[in-house]
Amino acid sequence: MNTMLNKNASTLVQAINAKIQAGEFPSERRGCLCGSELQHQVSNVDWLGLTAQTVICHSCGLMRLNPRLSKAGYSLFYGSDEYRRLHSGEEFIADAERRVMQKQGGQILALLEPYLTHSERLKVLELGCGGGWNLLRFDAQRFETRGYDLSPGLVEFGVSKGLDLRLGALEAAESDYGWADLVILNHVLEHLNEPADFLRRLREKLKPSALVYIGVPNIDNFNTGQLQLAHTYYFSPRTLRYYLQSLGFAVAELGPAQNIHMHAILTPGEARIEPQLLRGEYARLMRIIRNHRLRSRAVRALDSLGIKGLLKSALGMNAVKSN
Repeated sequence: MNTMLNKNASTLVQAINAKIQAGEFPSERRGCLCGSELQHQVSNVDWLGLTAQTVICHSCGLMRLNPRLSKAGYSLFYGSDEYRRLHSGEEFIADAERRVMQKQGGQILALLEPYLTHSERLKVLELGCGGGWNLLRFDAQRFETRGYDLSPGLVEFGVSKGLDLRLGALEAAESDYGWADLVILNHVLEHLNEPADFLRRLREKLKPSALVYIGVPNIDNFNTGQLQLAHTYYFSPRTLRYYLQSLGFAVAELGPAQNIHMHAILTPGEARIEPQLLRGEYARLMRIIRNHRLRSRAVRALDSLGIKGLLKSALGMNAVKSN
């Protein structure tokens, strides 16, 4: 259990773990996207203390949860709003309002600007849209927008802002894939049980001219705060590019987002698969994790002497948690 959690969060963690143990949130085991079953365990809990076994594939270096909640388990987890309460507190609607006030989504619009045509009213579809804070930036530019999310509270919030938000999972949105000129998947891919299957279906139904924006955490910036029960996969720039290419997407751009995360912009065109991207990926990621753990142990040791701040400044670890 994370000792930094407040009493309400600690109680919620215990309740969720009890549900996992009792099978109320069903779980499953799966091999890697590359087909390999060989794996190395990184952790058996996430940063909050939720039961979540994180592993790295020996063959391709992709990090994932195994076992993980099943599709039905995650639907129950997200649909109950326990996920939002755990990560944003009981006032997760107030958190949504804060995101709107901070004009979140502006960065996504700025990154996509060079690829967008303003000669017509483009249709923007966001899957996993939360309360619609990203779509509001596009709506203000007179794009036609539509979004789907599993959170009843956040969908209601977005509708109150005048957005066309709908309650539902990816399957509910499938009929709109061909409607969209731009599909936004911001911090969605890492939550999917079968991201490859989803991306194949999406590609089959997209307009030939459609763009796709993807935002995910960058596991090259590994810290324990990235480990979440809600994250089924953890991509590096190399594994993300490789698997997108292998699924037939042309990666026009791949770069940073929100400091520790990354984005990819997918455009029409032939995919160029680069298998060399995965060469040495397992060893590279293991080095990153070992180095993080060594620095974290040093921070905790110095913290006990009251000089953690000096060490963190020297090591450039301002974002590192000591849990």
